[in-house]
This record gives sequence, structure tokens and C-alpha cells, in this order.
Amino acid sequence: MRISPRTLLVVLVSAAALATSALPASATARTAPGATNAAWSQTNGDAAQSRTNHHESVLTSRTVHGLGYRRSIVARPVSLGDGCEAPGIATPVLTGGHVVAVVNGRVSTYIASTGHLLWSAKLDPTYTTTYSFLSVADGIVVVGGEDCESHSDPNGVEQAYNAKTGAHLWTEQTTPDGGALSQLVVSGRYVVATGISVGSGQMTSVRKLTTGAVVWFQTTGLCESFSSSNLVVVDGNVVYPHCDQDGEDPVLEADGLASGAVAWTRSGTWSVEQGDTDALTSRHLIVIGPTNLLTDLAPATGHTRHHLAGAVQSLVVGTARVYTTCGTGSVCAYRLSSGARLWSVTNASTLGAEAAGLLYLSDGSVRAVKTGAVVKRFGNGDEPSALVEGNGRVGVIDGPRVLDLYGLAGS
Repeated sequence: MRISPRTLLVVLVSAAALATSALPASATARTAPGATNAAWSQTNGDAAQSRTNHHESVLTSRTVHGLGYRRSIVARPVSLGDGCEAPGIATPVLTGGHVVAVVNGRVSTYIASTGHLLWSAKLDPTYTTTYSFLSVADGIVVVGGEDCESHSDPNGVEQAYNAKTGAHLWTEQTTPDGGALSQLVVSGRYVVATGISVGSGQMTSVRKLTTGAVVWFQTTGLCESFSSSNLVVVDGNVVYPHCDQDGEDPVLEADGLASGAVAWTRSGTWSVEQGDTDALTSRHLIVIGPTNLLTDLAPATGHTRHHLAGAVQSLVVGTARVYTTCGTGSVCAYRLSSGARLWSVTNASTLGAEAAGLLYLSDGSVRAVKTGAVVKRFGNGDEPSALVEGNGRVGVIDGPRVLDLYGLAGS
């Protein structure tokens, strides 16, 4: 543990994080998490993985100068078997004035303003599952992960809990036929997941949020050109790449979220990056195309809008701009409407988030979205493994065991 003035707070919060019993139902019901307009309610912000909070109104260009460290949540080390790493803290979200996170094999909910534990539910008592995906929607917490014992063909799992009490609701494999979990998002009433299995190929499923029941499920061939898969939900469609059953003829496909019906396809090897929103108002789908160019497609049709010249990887798709890596150690901003580059800064960040006209980067800089100029710095300079912004707070995972919360005074 790092020695700092916050040590006492860290120890107190750590003890709460490892408690095994929840608060009484009457207490949790009054303060339980739920989706709010300014929430960061799933791992990458929304089912489009935009990493943008469209509704933040507390941390703005006028108030962000008061952003400072407030408190930490800490996970105590645990001993695991061969092949598995200590889980620590992973996949936090900020919603309804609460922090929800996976902490040492448990999904836990805390009051963000105090760090006090509301409830904690055991996910995997054997510590042989690594959890990478988390969502809070319609009073339900959904967690996704895969086992860490088989590196060649792990099995994925999806688990759901009552957001007020932590009561277990359902557990299912990533897909009915098993396989790893490459991506999981929640859009409206649906849980959408995709993964790969060495024996069965690539599998994509949509389940009901409330029950885990399968809405539709598709098995396709595993492309030889890539060994992992990603998906987003944009304009009411699930968009993902795949191949035929022989592992050939790669294609980018959009299927109806509720129906599974094919909306459009694009031939060639594609990599899905991000969309602007999973709502029906979505207008931008960022992908890497067959020519290795970062490309903006129209979500409704799959038609090419424009290429982002010089861009390498998408970081954030904001309200009017897309932010990318662009060359070695640089971040660039492009205008979404035209693809024109607006600014470039020397920055090696690999994570970002946009909210209320501000771009938060994992090097601890807060930048004006119009110019890229630094308006505030936070953190201790270490590259975090997670960065989220919601309800007027910024959360970062600092190393595998510490979740730091930043906000305005009194938050």
C-alpha cells in the first residue's frame, strides 16, 4: 500500500469492502443505486462504448478547477491457484451517487460520498474468474467475466443481481454453447455478448436483462485473421465482425437488437471500435476497415462517411468530436461531421472520457474539447487501468487494488 495522508481512510474503506454481509434491506432500499441522467452506468459508458457522458452537469469548465482527490476503495490481496492473478478491483461504474465495482471476486456497491459499503455479493468463491464487464440498468447489476484456468479456451459467464439488495437473479454462460467472453454490453432491456471458442467458433447472444433468457443467438466461424471479437449497439443494431463456418469470407454485420434480423453487411476484415450512442439517434460507427484506416460508418446502413486521416485507434466518441491515438504518443481530435482533424497534442494516454465539454485522459489531464488545452490535472501520474466519469465524480483504478475517487469539495 502506498504511504500517504489518506492511509487511515484507505484502511477503513478496505475493511468495509471486504465485509461479507449487506446492510438491512430497509437501509439499502433508501440509498440503492439506479440509473440517473448523469450516470456512467457501464464499463465503457454505454452499449456503443462511446466513453462519453452526455448528461454530466456538475463537473464543467466552470467548476472542474475544484476537482480533487476525495477517497479510496481498496482491495486486500488474496491467494489464488496456478494460472490466475489476484482480482483486486475492476470495472467500476458511477451511478445514482454510488460506486459499483468488482472487488476481489465480489460485486460491491458503495456510497460514493463516504465510501461506505451498502452490499456485497460473492461472484466466484474460487477466485478462478476474471471479471471485465459491469453494468447497472433498470435496477439490475450485470457482471461478465471468464475463467482464468484455461488460457486456450476459457468459458465466459454472465451474472445478474438486484441493485438494491445484491440478491442473485440469474447466471448464464456467455452463450448457450459456452466459449470465452470478448465483450458484454447492456442496451435497454437486453444483455448483448460475444466471444470465441476454439472448438465452436464465434458466438454472439442477446439475453433478456430481467431473466437471462436467450432472445437470439448466432454461431459463426472463427476468422483466421483475428482471434478476438468486439461489438457495439448503434441505431438499434448489434454490430460485430465474423467469418463463415470455414473461417473465411470475413464480414461486418449489423443485426437487429430485438430481432436478430440482418440489417446490413460489409465484406472484408473489419474491427469494431466505438459508436457515438446506442440510442436510435446514433449517427457514427467508428471501425478499422480492410485498409487499416480508422473509418466512420453510418450505423443505419454501414455506408462509409469518411476516413480519419492519421488516426490509429479510437479512444472516445464524443458529442461532436472523436478522439484517437495518432502516431507515437499523441492524441488527436477529429470533427465527427466531416472527419477533419481539429487538434493534436503529445500525450500517451490509452484511456479517455468526455463529459460536459471536457476530455479526461488517463495521464491525469483534463482538456478543453475545442482546443486540447489542459485546464486541470488530477491523479498521481500513474496510468490507471480504468477511468470513468459520472454524477460529478471521476473514478480511476490505480494499480490492481486501489480505486481513487475525485470530485468537488464535499462530494
